[in-house]
Amino acid sequence: MELRHLRYFVTVAEELHFGKAAERLHIAQPPLSKQIKDLEKELGVSLFNRTNRKVELTLAGMLFLEEARKLQAQLEHAQNVARWAHRGEVGSLVLAFIGSANYDLIPLMKGYRKRFPKVDITLSQMLTPNQMEGLSKGTIDIGIMRPPSTNDELNFETIRREPWVAALPEGHPLLELGEPLPLYALKDMPIILYPRNLVGPRFYDAIMKLCYDAGFSPNIVYEAPEMQTTVALAASELGIALVPYSIQFLFNKGVVFRMLDDQTPSAEIGVAWRKEETSPLVHSFLSFCREVSVLQEVQNSHGMAWEEHEDKA
Repeated sequence: MELRHLRYFVTVAEELHFGKAAERLHIAQPPLSKQIKDLEKELGVSLFNRTNRKVELTLAGMLFLEEARKLQAQLEHAQNVARWAHRGEVGSLVLAFIGSANYDLIPLMKGYRKRFPKVDITLSQMLTPNQMEGLSKGTIDIGIMRPPSTNDELNFETIRREPWVAALPEGHPLLELGEPLPLYALKDMPIILYPRNLVGPRFYDAIMKLCYDAGFSPNIVYEAPEMQTTVALAASELGIALVPYSIQFLFNKGVVFRMLDDQTPSAEIGVAWRKEETSPLVHSFLSFCREVSVLQEVQNSHGMAWEEHEDKA
């Protein structure tokens, strides 16, 4: 039995007329009649009662029709699954992210899940070095991180750039300077940063360059691996934290954020993946991230949230 036999049988069963069924199938009637007879011979049963006036299903034909339709539906589903997999629209994706990416991650995931509801996503919070190791070992598929150090096995693509801000404890004298805050005003202030080897050399070096270009070397008094910890230390009046702009929407208890007067270079966040990656699912996710990156420019000027992208596309 071949798949075309099922298709021919179902069409005849629905039409109960060989001529109309043949027309619908775009074949001649005699070959269609022969195919149905061959099917009946193979099954060893009569599927139709044929007279000169009408065609009727036998009991065997009625029951076979139910099963044939189930098989057709299952086949169609299998074909769809193959197409979805080829387009990166179904499967499982393991994604790691840094804690400070929550502002980007939440709307990103909301929009992605809306676009690709058949993809199962496992999320895991990791520091940048752990993400790089996980990508190299194949335990994660995508990393959302600050710019990492150079790695011959991985690609990194920026999806968001944002200005730096200073997190100052409430009541700090520098708040009287208003906004933007002159970066040079931090010259003699205790600064809270992140360990270079944990947050990523490019990210750490960007902060250092910001200070050097303003004419001073920062007085780093504390280093913390997570940005929420640096903000908490600032809230405890232990220093001033330099953080990306979006952090103020995640952690703001006991601190006041001020834009800085120098915004070069900007803070970056992006996606990392293996250079030899062939998974359509991974590349589909990357394409979606690129759409989000372009949309971010629209959001900045029109206030449109990322998850609204589906409604605007």
